[in-house]
Amino acid sequence: MYASFMAVGWFASRRVREGTAADLIVAGRAMPFWVAALTMTATWVDGGYLLGTTEGAYKSSLQLGIQGGLCFGISLILGGVFFAAIMRRFEFTTLIDPLEARFGKRWAAVLFLPALAGELFWSAELLVAIGSTFGVLLGMPLTTAILLSAVVTTAYTVLGGMWSVAYTDIFQLGLVALGLAAALPYVLDGARPALQPEVRDHEPAVALYGGREGLDLVTRLAAEAPRRLRGGGYLVFEFGLGQDVEIEELIWGSPDLELIELRRDLQGIARTVVARRR
Repeated sequence: MYASFMAVGWFASRRVREGTAADLIVAGRAMPFWVAALTMTATWVDGGYLLGTTEGAYKSSLQLGIQGGLCFGISLILGGVFFAAIMRRFEFTTLIDPLEARFGKRWAAVLFLPALAGELFWSAELLVAIGSTFGVLLGMPLTTAILLSAVVTTAYTVLGGMWSVAYTDIFQLGLVALGLAAALPYVLDGARPALQPEVRDHEPAVALYGGREGLDLVTRLAAEAPRRLRGGGYLVFEFGLGQDVEIEELIWGSPDLELIELRRDLQGIARTVVARRR
């Protein structure tokens, strides 16, 4: 996966023409609208946002989950309506540039400090998010995963600047969409009363409940996977808390599937199965 990020970053870096500051920071002001729209979406709907919003909505309320997306969306609309044209007309590259033009370099240096602090903490939470994700997927220590993520991210950014960032953003946003589409419902039908009202009353039932044992769709998947996979192909999916024994029996019961491992989350709970087509 890290290699794929580097490959996408290298491919995008070929769009860099002159290697100027404008090329690296704003892609030479030549980025297509669809690329700009998708990279802006990925910038806001990133791993940290998804993990944090999910946790916040689960622990607090659905309103907390809506708040971030709603406010982010309004800020982008306001920025596009009132500032985008001016920024482009004067060829500014950062939001500090118009303040420097209006108030001078000293005030720009002062205003740069909160922006620096914001980006510092923002970058930290992004690295923790991607490090946590790859730490679970690749089975490596969290600190190692965070450091490796930082190296890879820095490498492809240096390689192609905004072009590399934009294209890897699109690639990662596609992975998010695939992950959400592949999330299987595994909540037991009988557990409905125990769910939080924000989840029980607002989430689509088809996305939550997996039958009496929570394994209806998972069982169908395990039965159909051998017909869809080539020999040596992998089947990977998430399952619910306490379903690890049933999942093991399900995979071992298939003559065409081989159980590779049950991967645990950061709390040590088995949550993901990795199987392979014989």
